[in-house]
Amino acid sequence: MNRSFLIFVMVGWMWSCADSNPAKLPHRAADAGAPDTGGISGSGDGAVSDVAVGTSVDMGTEPADQGVADGGTVVTLDTGMTGGDMGSAVDANSPESDGQTPEPDAQPPEPDAQPPEPDAQPLEPDMACVTDCDGDGISIEDGDCNDDDPTIFPGQPEHCDGIDNNCADGVDENVTRGCYAGAEGTRGVGLCQGGIERCQDGVFGACEGQVVPVDEVCGDALDNNCDGDADEDCDQDMDGVTTTQGDCRDDLATVNPTLPEVCDGLDNNCDDVVDGIEEACYSGPDGTEDVGVCRGGNRVCQDGAFGACAGETVPGDEACENEIDDDCDGRVDENCQVDACPDLADGVAVVSSASCLVAGTGAQALVQVRLVDPNGANFNNADVQFGIQPDGNAGPTQQVGNTYYRVLNTLPEAGEIRVNVSVGCEDGSRLALQPEQVIQVVANDAVGDQTRTGGCAGIQGHLRVRVINAATGQPIAQPWVQVGNRGDPALASDAAAVVRGQDAAGARTVRGDAQGVVDLLDFADGLSGPQTVTVGASGFENVSLVGVNGSAMTIALRSSVAPGPQPATTGGRMIDFDDLGRDGQADMGLVLRSFDMEFLSTFAFSRLLSRLDCWDPVTAGFAGGFVDPTAVPGNLYVPQQAERIGILPATIDQHRFTLHDLPNGRDNLVALAGKVPVGEVVGILSGGGSLSQILQLLTPGEIGVRKNVDLAQARNDLDISLATPLAQNARCRFRNAPALTGMFCISAGDWSGGPGTGRLFPMGLATMDAAAVGRGGANFLELPLTTVANAGEFQGVSYMGALIALFPDADDAPAGQAYAVSAILDRSSLGANGGVISGDSFLSTTIVSRDGLSVDWNAVGNGNSPAVDLCRVDIVRLVWSEYNPGGCSPNRFATTEVPVWSAMVAGDPGELTLPSVPGAWPNGATAGIIDPRATMERDSLQVRLTCSVLGRVENFNLNRTAFDALLNGLTHASSNTVNY
Repeated sequence: MNRSFLIFVMVGWMWSCADSNPAKLPHRAADAGAPDTGGISGSGDGAVSDVAVGTSVDMGTEPADQGVADGGTVVTLDTGMTGGDMGSAVDANSPESDGQTPEPDAQPPEPDAQPPEPDAQPLEPDMACVTDCDGDGISIEDGDCNDDDPTIFPGQPEHCDGIDNNCADGVDENVTRGCYAGAEGTRGVGLCQGGIERCQDGVFGACEGQVVPVDEVCGDALDNNCDGDADEDCDQDMDGVTTTQGDCRDDLATVNPTLPEVCDGLDNNCDDVVDGIEEACYSGPDGTEDVGVCRGGNRVCQDGAFGACAGETVPGDEACENEIDDDCDGRVDENCQVDACPDLADGVAVVSSASCLVAGTGAQALVQVRLVDPNGANFNNADVQFGIQPDGNAGPTQQVGNTYYRVLNTLPEAGEIRVNVSVGCEDGSRLALQPEQVIQVVANDAVGDQTRTGGCAGIQGHLRVRVINAATGQPIAQPWVQVGNRGDPALASDAAAVVRGQDAAGARTVRGDAQGVVDLLDFADGLSGPQTVTVGASGFENVSLVGVNGSAMTIALRSSVAPGPQPATTGGRMIDFDDLGRDGQADMGLVLRSFDMEFLSTFAFSRLLSRLDCWDPVTAGFAGGFVDPTAVPGNLYVPQQAERIGILPATIDQHRFTLHDLPNGRDNLVALAGKVPVGEVVGILSGGGSLSQILQLLTPGEIGVRKNVDLAQARNDLDISLATPLAQNARCRFRNAPALTGMFCISAGDWSGGPGTGRLFPMGLATMDAAAVGRGGANFLELPLTTVANAGEFQGVSYMGALIALFPDADDAPAGQAYAVSAILDRSSLGANGGVISGDSFLSTTIVSRDGLSVDWNAVGNGNSPAVDLCRVDIVRLVWSEYNPGGCSPNRFATTEVPVWSAMVAGDPGELTLPSVPGAWPNGATAGIIDPRATMERDSLQVRLTCSVLGRVENFNLNRTAFDALLNGLTHASSNTVNY
């Protein structure tokens, strides 16, 4: 293809651009439509120049001071010949190129001066050099591609000058040089490294591959600012000691040079010694150390655990007549039998129904002895004495046939009860029966304003249950309490009947007193070991603890009465946006209330959003009406702003935020604002997409807060100033997410300053769709996150992060898992300077099914996750309420969750069966479940399973725990919800 044709095509293309975009080429040549005569049309003033084959065209833009119209294209003609002056370049926009006959010295060259034809013979020697004209030692025949320049010849190093210096048919090929723009002394230090600049067209380009110093990123163990130290001046664990001050584990608040060494497998005081501490020890019963022969010893910590207690002496059996207190009870040679009673069989034993009672309760123990003679016959009318210390807390000695017994009451305070039984012999001596009964009395540590378990380490014939209102902490009068299941054997709560061998008659389901207290007794074995304890009350949910084995508990119940309408709304504006310019990005934000750890662990994107209302995004300008009014969450705020929709300028109208159905009380409201691409927003809205899709595109950049807002007071004039910028200084790093899930990362602050123990607020959001997560395979993936500085309105907050795997599109979720979530909660990796939250040990998502009162699931633990500590099943009632969002949408329905029944079981058993309850129980006619048919027409029931890893709770034990603190110890959770 000849060059003239190429020029023609290029200029013709430019004219087509001028037609489509007159702002670019406003002056069209008058004769642009003339027949092709082998030339091209110029631009600017309409002049035409003929261009011979073989010329080149430079279509650069003429500077404005040379008279070319704005946007005009300059066509520069070059004969491309070498040798003498064979003609100058012609400017198609100059007066000389106006089509007139050129001056003689501008005439085309004579024919004998034309370039030789291809088959022409070489020039005679007198017309050109054939050896080495430029004296560089290489002739044309030897490959010198420019014999007029002694710096150009084969073998010459290539330079960055736009010339083929080495005659290798390339210009500036492979010419590079090292580069580095960082501060002096930082190259090759830490992450910093130099790059290269590549030469092109005689100019070195940008520096490629260099890494220059950046602000130090805490927690990644890398030297980001290239000063020779990693993570210096960091205090991401907020323990008040930076890495520069000697904190050797800035990811743990339990490690820094100011702390004492403890036995946990860590170098707590940063002295390069792990554990090694020694402490006194004693493993004998309380109160026996330094009594009699008993003495304490010492134990040494190694690998995070103390070894055996060395050198101690603990109580042994009392040896008679050695005048030594061998059992360390303060007495010497007690209970020593010198002569046996000849009429009494050997080995008669003293038996107690319990070895532990809870102080200050109705706990009792039955102590008895059955006497027989050497032939096994009943030994009646014996002189039996019960020695009890302390005295005065037992009933009288009673006899049924040859069995003698007493009922002991617990003590008001912690301590112990000792019982010795002796029998009078015919010779006047007394025989001490063995063994001596020692009954421990422990404090009731299960008292509080939330659910707690405690008491004795094991249920031994007695159970104290106290029922309270979860909202107030006050007792619920006359609650129902059931141990086990309806139809289980009755309890043996009558001591005399037990001694007589009569059938048990004690009820397993009883009503509490006015203080919500129930004491259940069993003097046999019907109330021994792990039990299922269920409580309920009229107007409250049922709660079951499955397999609990602590003898005292307080259980808090939530109201099961649907809340009435909450007419108060709170609304207003976000103000002080940083930049509302026309930048292709729509500014918007969300106003959110505080939330808690349970919200994060059972996350659903819809729960971030408030009741819908109508918004008409564009009402004026060329784009007015392009986007129809749409229903959006009320807590969305969009400021009025100028933008473009396609090529059309548009004004996006304001959408004020409104929070609906807020409970009474006060809270801090947080405004989180940023930008989303206008084109994607329009595409989502015009395509019928949801606002949740838009909000997942939101990149937060600013945050504001209004503290202590009275939510019961209706108002629409609340301004929240976006006075605080967010710093993109954190990252969310993850892998091994459950199959087909997307990722939602949150950086959050705790208003209380604790590690996720108080009310939380978001300071950063980031998402990755399921396809992108899936492409990551086993590799770590990252998302950027923002945090707010610990200053101003946010002074004193603490930091945490959550990695939440969920199914963004219910249609793509595995069957039965559309609402499944797996979350990892990190309280130690984020601080005021950012950091990295990281997780790869996700619990599996699961399928949940129900059959009557039985709930089954696929175990969520896997080889990559820690062991599950607790699974919880919640049955909730969804109360539906209809509302009108406005003319853009038909009526919508909002739902409120009301608790019906919650049950907890230790571990991850894969199933849980709720007990059946008597008909007298609240909702007993429907097995204790609220019947939605008796409520509003659209009400329904759902079952939610949540299995948790309590990685921050040391030695979790369902039998002895404060349940309100479990969320604070939560590190992993897997949840799913199905219809009942």
